[in-house]
Amino acid sequence: MLAIADEVGLRTYVEATPAGYPVYEKLGFRPVDVIEFDIVALTGSKWYGNEVDKLTVMIREPQPRRS
Repeated sequence: MLAIADEVGLRTYVEATPAGYPVYEKLGFRPVDVIEFDIVALTGSKWYGNEVDKLTVMIREPQPRRS
């Protein structure tokens, strides 16, 4: 999908978990915001042992074609 976005000149967007962040960073995404949310308030219980979780909003500009 990134190749298609690059070909047509589209910026791409993801919301990365802490585990996914390094993968997206290697693909050229850069962080632009962090979304934090209270798991207990949303679900009524702890989820994966965390009370607060976060997603990093990341953007990747279209990459030029390699020759």
